[in-house]
Amino acid sequence: MKEKSLTEIWHGPEMESFRREHLAGLQSQCSRSQKDHACHLHHGHLEQYAKFDTSLQYPPIRLDFMVDSFCNLKCVMCTNVLEDNGGYDHDEFWDHCAQHIFPHVKELEIIGGEPFILDNTFRLIDLVTKHNPDCLWRVTTNAHYQFNERFKKAADKMKFESLAVSVDSLKQDTFSQIRAGARLDLVLKTLDDWVDYSQSRPADKPLKIVVNFVIQKDNAYELPSFIDFCLKKSVVPYPILLRDPDDYSIFDWPSDRLLDLFDYLLEHHKAEPHPSLALICHKIFKELPKATQVIRVEKLTRLLAKESQAQST
Repeated sequence: MKEKSLTEIWHGPEMESFRREHLAGLQSQCSRSQKDHACHLHHGHLEQYAKFDTSLQYPPIRLDFMVDSFCNLKCVMCTNVLEDNGGYDHDEFWDHCAQHIFPHVKELEIIGGEPFILDNTFRLIDLVTKHNPDCLWRVTTNAHYQFNERFKKAADKMKFESLAVSVDSLKQDTFSQIRAGARLDLVLKTLDDWVDYSQSRPADKPLKIVVNFVIQKDNAYELPSFIDFCLKKSVVPYPILLRDPDDYSIFDWPSDRLLDLFDYLLEHHKAEPHPSLALICHKIFKELPKATQVIRVEKLTRLLAKESQAQST
């Protein structure tokens, strides 16, 4: 980014090679992400604007934008802490994007680090909304700050697809262990402030609040209570299964412990069904040994047969 303009990169040989690989169905660089997260299926709504070819004549229509990896927290599972800080502080980048990139972007996602503690995030918002007020925004935030007038003024300019707030535990001890040194009460207060703000926006500029929950060893059994918390807040629960680093992933557990978690979550789903819980159960089930899967399917089949018979009588 500090050697070439975004346009040069977009039309350069590396990107053409990357597109050629995808068009051939190889995806060697992305195969694990596609398998684990189905990231290639998330943005089908933009296909109407795209032409799939090795060389593209139009600029990017979506940007997944890390202004800087700097963050006010040091979450144990986060790999961004290993990245260099400093961001895109050269004016050539901003001037070029304002003229050639931002006017054409349909959707822009800001991740971090923590974007809302960075001056360049507000610079980005000002530039994009000035040149392209209809751009849709997705923002992920840890909410470990006080919501104030600066946030409101920036958000007023934006057309949101969603705002995702990361809350990885509802227990202070666990929360501060995962998000080192963080205060759960501050995050929940800021979440409430964002929810209140979303309800004050005009009907033609809605703001959907999503709450992320990264499922890992320390919080996996909290998932049902987290979903219940989100439903009471009228926000969208978004559980994410952590796979890397292995030390914190539930998939590092022995199969009998993973099976115990599966059974626990499945019982909660049977008692209070929710699509997010069903999806996580499905993903965990696929990681169980094949023999264990067969035994569980047979058990569930017998159980469903008994329940059906009891209902009919």
